[in-house]
Amino acid sequence: MPTYLTPGVYYEPVDTSRGRLTAVRTDITAFIGLAQRGPLHTARRIDSWQQFQTLYGDFIPGGYLAYSAKAYFENGGRRAYIVRVAAEDAQTASGELLGRDGTPTLTIAASSAGSWGNRVQVRLANGRSRATTTYLTQPPTGTASNVASIVGFPVGSLVRLFQKPGGTAEIEAYRVVTAVDPTDRCLTWDAPLKLVPAFVGDPVFDLSAPIDLETVTYTLSVLENGEIRAVYEDLSIMPAHERYAPALIRLPEPADDEQPPPPLIQVTNAHAGSPPPPSWADWLPDVDAATPQFTAGLLTLIGGTDGLSNLQAADFTGDPSALERRGLRALEKIEDVSLVACPDILIQPAPPLHFDPLPPPEVDPCLPPCPPLPPPSAPPLPPIVTEQPPQFSEFEIALVQQAIVTHCEQLADRVAILDSLPAAGTAVLDPSQVLGWRQRFDSSYAALYYPWTLVVDPLRLGGQIVRAIPPSGHVAGIIARTDLRDGVHKAPANEIINWVQGLTLDVTAEWQAILNPAHVNCLRQFSGRGLRVYGARTLSSNTAWRFLNVRRLLILIEKSISMSIQWAVFEPNDFYLRQTLILAISSFLQALWQRGALVGGTPEEAFFVQCDEINNPPEVTEAGQLIIDVGVAPTSPAEFVVLRIGRTRDELEITEQAGLYN
Repeated sequence: MPTYLTPGVYYEPVDTSRGRLTAVRTDITAFIGLAQRGPLHTARRIDSWQQFQTLYGDFIPGGYLAYSAKAYFENGGRRAYIVRVAAEDAQTASGELLGRDGTPTLTIAASSAGSWGNRVQVRLANGRSRATTTYLTQPPTGTASNVASIVGFPVGSLVRLFQKPGGTAEIEAYRVVTAVDPTDRCLTWDAPLKLVPAFVGDPVFDLSAPIDLETVTYTLSVLENGEIRAVYEDLSIMPAHERYAPALIRLPEPADDEQPPPPLIQVTNAHAGSPPPPSWADWLPDVDAATPQFTAGLLTLIGGTDGLSNLQAADFTGDPSALERRGLRALEKIEDVSLVACPDILIQPAPPLHFDPLPPPEVDPCLPPCPPLPPPSAPPLPPIVTEQPPQFSEFEIALVQQAIVTHCEQLADRVAILDSLPAAGTAVLDPSQVLGWRQRFDSSYAALYYPWTLVVDPLRLGGQIVRAIPPSGHVAGIIARTDLRDGVHKAPANEIINWVQGLTLDVTAEWQAILNPAHVNCLRQFSGRGLRVYGARTLSSNTAWRFLNVRRLLILIEKSISMSIQWAVFEPNDFYLRQTLILAISSFLQALWQRGALVGGTPEEAFFVQCDEINNPPEVTEAGQLIIDVGVAPTSPAEFVVLRIGRTRDELEITEQAGLYN
């Protein structure tokens, strides 16, 4: 307590966060799957379908991820995490720009692995030069030059100096600016100019005559599928320059999930660590270089592969014993995730893409014949070669889905959205097949949905207008929409499905009467009501966790309490701490009760919070622990689920106990 001796007004900061609990978001879904492009085995946050296209590309025949992401955002999802997986043999397309000496100067690579990089081309052109000239009075050593203007000549600039004394042959040299004196308008060079001939007839600069100077830069234009996507101007090969290409065109740091979309290419210096050449002109990218990759001013990247042919189930789950987090393990450090889906483990063979040739142009017989078209200035791009992933067996599918369920159970703050097996082309639904698959799981942290959905396919695979995809993307979007509109306590059922043309199978009321008691959530079509999700049950055999909204409501309460009372660790275990926690948790639960998340005519009937000498006897306090018993009555079913929150000396722990209480 501060002591005030002088009259006046004093400001005292008060920490109000200790008496307030904030509800965490429960609408964020993580998708694991196959994409056209994008970072591999890294969880990246996206907030729209357009952002997904920018970072991960468009629809592909060998994956459902893009379809699921679009279905998610079309049905109300607002934020998602994407983990792109591929086999270890996935390669990044690349190419090299040669210098004037014929050796590689810059290495150009696509921003991520995949055959998409083989459709990327780079055009090299000379950049805009800044020019000036020297005064008649120059430093006699040649280590610097006094110029008319220093504008456009920053430190690190590569400068071409040339002179024609007495109308003789041109004298040329390349130097790098190491210092700039704006007062005297003086440029200091990395090496002195040649003022004394080393051999008979060796040309040297004449300091009594003006010397012309111009900066040397270049421009890179990036093309994808023949269309310009980005232009980088006034680039330099000098590391000290502010427009140094490898520092300017590079991938952002992977630790930041809020970073802007990466560029299509990344540039590295092929001469990194090498000693400087006798003349910097040798390392300049050659606009007229001619290699199998670099013709007609265009460098075509090659060597990109998708890594789908050798895909394995372990690429989705990751190795629990490895330090590198691949596939599912990339989500272990992402605390915002509430739902997890992996539609691409169910990938089915897709027919190849077919492109109908353009019809020949019509020729008007009344007009004179047109001269033949000139040959194209650039070679045509190679044909699209799309890898196809393998069709996984039921054992591998069950292995991946069980790994996702285990992941959700261990973290205890997210739920797995599982897709049922595809219909395998059968015209009649066999409920026994779905029931047999459901028997593989028993967890309150998972929900199973059936059947698959039919969506408009822009690829027109096999000439079909629609494509069958797993329903997890639609379901995750509906759950997010329900959470944002009504709250997590509202069961995400009897909700209209958007961006869907139909279902692979029509589930009748008789069939759902068999599937629903087994906790298989069905998607159904109703006359006059459209397509709807018509189930919201978990895969738990425990009746206390039968409904998905009950499980997710308890996750909301547990996670919100755990994150909001971290300040209590190491606080004095006294009456003041206990009452502060009781007030904070009670206020949070009362707000949930007022929203209809808890049943009961009064707050006392809806929840209780106990933290006193009864559940904190002296032996518990002496052990450095603080026990808080929290009981809530979810809206359905009307059972209490008890949370025991224990504070040890250095951490918080939450355990659950479910049962009936009167």
